[in-house]
Amino acid sequence: MKLRLSELRQIIREEKLKLLNESITDMTEMEGAINALTDMFGVQMKQLFDEVPNVLGASTEQEWAMAVNIVTKELNEQVKHAVQRAEGKLKSGDFRG
Repeated sequence: MKLRLSELRQIIREEKLKLLNESITDMTEMEGAINALTDMFGVQMKQLFDEVPNVLGASTEQEWAMAVNIVTKELNEQVKHAVQRAEGKLKSGDFRG
């Protein structure tokens, strides 16, 4: 089977893209660290209600806890995406000096 040069280039591009999309780091360890960080954030934010309830944007402790849970989950996802973006930049050479 003969391949044209353009077909060979396309195959190489596709394979390179697959490699770039695969994660080099063990995300299990990284996710554990991210979860610990965001859990700590959530605990500390929930404690704020006891310390300064009048300043917060919630009328009850339950309302505050629900808001903190939502924000903590969002923060967790944002940190995971930031790690993936940073890894992608490193793999593609965007951080070369």
